[in-house]
Amino acid sequence: MRNQTIGDKNSERNLQPFRFGEWCGCHNGIVYGHEDSKLFGPVRADMLGNTDSEAFLLYLVSMIKMHQDQPLLRVLSKTIREIKAMHSWLSLTFVLTDGEIAITYVDFNRARAFEYLGKSLPDYFTLYRSFGPGYIAVCSEVLGNPAGWDKLPCGFLSLFDLARLEVVRSQEV
Repeated sequence: MRNQTIGDKNSERNLQPFRFGEWCGCHNGIVYGHEDSKLFGPVRADMLGNTDSEAFLLYLVSMIKMHQDQPLLRVLSKTIREIKAMHSWLSLTFVLTDGEIAITYVDFNRARAFEYLGKSLPDYFTLYRSFGPGYIAVCSEVLGNPAGWDKLPCGFLSLFDLARLEVVRSQEV
């Protein structure tokens, strides 16, 4: 589980991962102004908590469902660019899965990170992946032997096939 930095800190509804039907996800970062966002307005009624992370992930899932006839990474790339254009943000790093596929994205606003954290921490909003017999693991920190982990590139969406345990596609946003 991951605790929230924005929203009611005394509510279990604000703890990650968030579940939206068959989708489940985590977000590491901040999307400022989500409470008054016209962009996130349509999904607000479906939120259980009150965090930027839930609003962000629920919006991604709603766009996936609304545009399911289009290539998934194209839909998410467009959605991420739209969020970046309409919001001030610290990081949009996330992992999202429906149990069959997993989607990762790593990105952070360097100027905002310095302002928020008081120092430059390029690895703070990072994701790592590891493959092994029968598993794919994605974590914000390396677990165990560092030799078995690859750092996911900043600014890229990656799509994993969980049945075949492989990266299907990765593309820059």
